[in-house]
Amino acid sequence: PELERVGLSGTAGIRVPPPEASALRRLAREVLGRAGPGEPIFLAPLRSDIVAETPLILHFLLDRPNVLERDALLLARPAEQKRVVAVLRERRPLVVRWTDPRSSRREPNRRGRPSGSRALDAFLSQAYERRARIGPYDVLQARR
Repeated sequence: PELERVGLSGTAGIRVPPPEASALRRLAREVLGRAGPGEPIFLAPLRSDIVAETPLILHFLLDRPNVLERDALLLARPAEQKRVVAVLRERRPLVVRWTDPRSSRREPNRRGRPSGSRALDAFLSQAYERRARIGPYDVLQARR
């Protein structure tokens, strides 16, 4: 397949399909326009009750630390969502939600079953609003 350079600082060797490269560059501009350099962000999945993958490389590509002191171990667990919501409520970081279906594809094991906990989704719906949709990414900002 055709690949092109991502074109962001520190990513000289990273090549992805052209639509993905374009989306990442636009996402980087959007994040920079909404949050100062180096401000932490949170990466949210499409659904918090099933989390198959999270594009943690976005922290590197966007040059932004994770607002969490440590990554969520298993975000689908109610206790983990409660911890994340507390951090988001206190810090109000910019949120990038990965809407790609891979983020909530069911795995053929216990992890692939919905946990029933959608506390993070409910919090994001209530406390945040979508400011941009760029490829498979939604940029969410805390409501005033």
